[in-house]
Amino acid sequence: MRERTPLFLMANLGSEVSQLFLHLEKGERERSMSVTVRAQKIIEELLAHPELRGKTKEVVAHGDEMRE
Repeated sequence: MRERTPLFLMANLGSEVSQLFLHLEKGERERSMSVTVRAQKIIEELLAHPELRGKTKEVVAHGDEMRE
């Protein structure tokens, strides 16, 4: 399997966050939780990505926000 680039992962994370806000606005708690889980997996993959070593400050901040 081909490794996904940080740019690809960030684009997907942005899409998940957009969906999260949409579901929260509609009061769709179960769907928002599902999106949160997917976003967390993307954040974990970003944090482990070799191209981002030492450059994960923003990713960590977004992960903290997702947990709140």
